[in-house]
Amino acid sequence: MKNGSSHIAHVVWSFDIGGTENGIVNLINHHNSRFKSSVIALTTLGLSKDRVFKDGAGFYQMESRGGNDVRVIFRLAKLLRELKPDILHSRGWGTYFESAMAAKLSGVPLLVHGEHGTTYFDRRRRLWAYRWLRHVTSHYTVVSKNLGDMLQQKIGIDSGKISYLPNGVDTEKFKPQPERRNEARKELGLGPKDFVVGSVGRLVEVKGFDVLIGALKRARQYHKTVRGIIIGDGPERGKLERLVNADGRDKAVLLPGNRDNVHDLLPAFDVFVCSSHSEGTSNTILEAMASGLPVIATRVGGNPELIQESKNGKLVSANNFTEIASAIIDLKENDKMRSRLSKINFEHCKEKRSIKAMVGSYEELYCRLISMN
Repeated sequence: MKNGSSHIAHVVWSFDIGGTENGIVNLINHHNSRFKSSVIALTTLGLSKDRVFKDGAGFYQMESRGGNDVRVIFRLAKLLRELKPDILHSRGWGTYFESAMAAKLSGVPLLVHGEHGTTYFDRRRRLWAYRWLRHVTSHYTVVSKNLGDMLQQKIGIDSGKISYLPNGVDTEKFKPQPERRNEARKELGLGPKDFVVGSVGRLVEVKGFDVLIGALKRARQYHKTVRGIIIGDGPERGKLERLVNADGRDKAVLLPGNRDNVHDLLPAFDVFVCSSHSEGTSNTILEAMASGLPVIATRVGGNPELIQESKNGKLVSANNFTEIASAIIDLKENDKMRSRLSKINFEHCKEKRSIKAMVGSYEELYCRLISMN
């Protein structure tokens, strides 16, 4: 801590579009003025850099070629000697080893490691690495209790070294906007009478969007007004387009690509679906809840911490398009249920899942670790 300020350096694989990146953007933008932030991408910086509006934030890229690119450790260590952060906060397995080695080489006093979603604790070599790295790690952060349990059970981390810091959502930005419904639908190419089932996320395999497309096609067999839309882009786009186009002219699902105004487009949805095979705490679920949408989510990771069956949404099995289709049909046919879930989700996010609460938890942890060091 220098001159009363604390410098936190966040290490990510890239700083493009994603849940982890979104959480870091929110954290930096809403930090107390006594915190200085840097973002270090082991590969290259991406679109999330432009979403940081807080003055004084630094951005750096290490241009790793992936694999066992040992040189990135030395480049990172050199940068850390210049930045002299109080805490180096690595995010996910892809940054953990390089961050730990560079922190040791450069003399960074505190290494915090964050787990945000997909983990690899079932791989023996990865388990050994995690168990070795625990000896050089000051603390761990997790966005779901499920991830904290896994760190304790699989890696042997003491519970006192793990902080559960759930994601928050900007409830000023994401909120019910019924007045925007028709305009948002027009922008997305949806009709006013469509029953719109949507999702948002990077088009990668773990998100299970192929399963969601199958569910939407099944639901459409029972209700022709059901239309799907998946906002986002990624390496699975070609595969998903082929699935969508397999039915010829009957376009059950639209793939409009990335949009930078998701908060203004969610009012077009009637229902939000998270079809992921693995999740930490889904930012997109939180954004949908704050926007007053009923949610269908797979029963994985931290999803059951956000969605409880029959209380504020519907939980389904992962990789099961028939269960998702059944949940869609159920909500389509029950207006009162949709209205009740919408109100519950909005109020829950406003009261308990605000960005202010999330940022306060991180700042309290950072200050405590620095004062104890």
